[in-house]
Amino acid sequence: MLEAIKSDPYRLFFPVGWLLGLYSPALWILFAYGQIPFPQPHHADVIVGGSFLCFVMGFLMTAIPRFAQGPRAKSWEIWFSLCFLLALLGGAIFYRRFYFLLLVLVGLLFLVVYGLRRFLRRASNPPSTFLFLPISLFLGIWGVGILISSQWWEMPGTWLEFGKKLFYQGMLLGLILGIGSRLIPGIFGHVEIVVQQRNLYEKNVPYLRVLPIGLVVLTLFYFLSYPLEFFLHLQAGRLLRAGVASVLVWRYWHLHRWPKARTPMAYSLWGVAFLLVVGLWVEGLYPEGGRDVAHLLFVGGFGGITLMIASRVILAHGPGKELEGCKFPYYGIVFFIVLAALTRASIHFMPQSALPHYAYAAICWEVAYLLWGLVFLPKIFVVPSPSVSTVDQPRN
Repeated sequence: MLEAIKSDPYRLFFPVGWLLGLYSPALWILFAYGQIPFPQPHHADVIVGGSFLCFVMGFLMTAIPRFAQGPRAKSWEIWFSLCFLLALLGGAIFYRRFYFLLLVLVGLLFLVVYGLRRFLRRASNPPSTFLFLPISLFLGIWGVGILISSQWWEMPGTWLEFGKKLFYQGMLLGLILGIGSRLIPGIFGHVEIVVQQRNLYEKNVPYLRVLPIGLVVLTLFYFLSYPLEFFLHLQAGRLLRAGVASVLVWRYWHLHRWPKARTPMAYSLWGVAFLLVVGLWVEGLYPEGGRDVAHLLFVGGFGGITLMIASRVILAHGPGKELEGCKFPYYGIVFFIVLAALTRASIHFMPQSALPHYAYAAICWEVAYLLWGLVFLPKIFVVPSPSVSTVDQPRN
């Protein structure tokens, strides 16, 4: 099994991400029943720095060696990852914010070193849209660094909120835009976009020379949107970010078109991707919605896309690829994810019923995660024979 994990580190990370994705929203159910105090920032830290981060690390540690045609994970990296994941589980359950965020910082720095080692030793350039990856990881490290510092020194409120935004949104959104702009067109069946991208970046030239100027400008605007939001003009920063995301999903995802791949998996991903864009524009046009309405983006966009991409990775590296053509569990997962997002956002308009709605939204999320785990977790532990494995065909 160790050899399979070295080739596919997602087999180690995804189960832990799933467990933490169940644990974190359950805090709201316990809170609604008066069993624990208000679970913030515990919930937010664990869902982003625990669940989402595990899915991100599992995906990137699997994908980067394939796209760059570099060395797969080494034994010491897998053992380090196992220790990190065990510590992360313990940190989530026996939560002390400083120590948990310190673990998250260690994980992010490890991921940067892992990716940089393979980038420098690459035999092929990674996709040009992966330019968003180092920017996004930098935003995450910057945000976590601010939050860790705030545990020791008193910090102005604006900087504290800035750190939260970088960690909770800047890192994840950038990673989804960068990774998704290469993967999602293929899932939607827009093969011509994938071919066009590969013809651009699969050249034996320095990576900087395969980067389109327009993509570099969009990446820069994305980065600048965060300081613009917090230090110059809140709404301008949010609208700039929504605009950047809209251009990317129009150019690379073709979200304005119905998927050519007529599968429930493609339709489900299209739905949550659409909610991601809607969430960004609602955040920009209706800033009064605050954190409640922002859950359209966090729950519907981040949560939904994470589960859809994770399912694709599992099926692409193991048995059951035909499952993408089945309505179950995709439509059920998306239904409960969207219901959770709408329920959580509705608290802004019905604050008098906030307590039960925290629980309702969490229950919907739990059902979606349970459905995903029921179908996809068993497939993680099935290692296909080399004759049927797709692990050596990562660039399709």
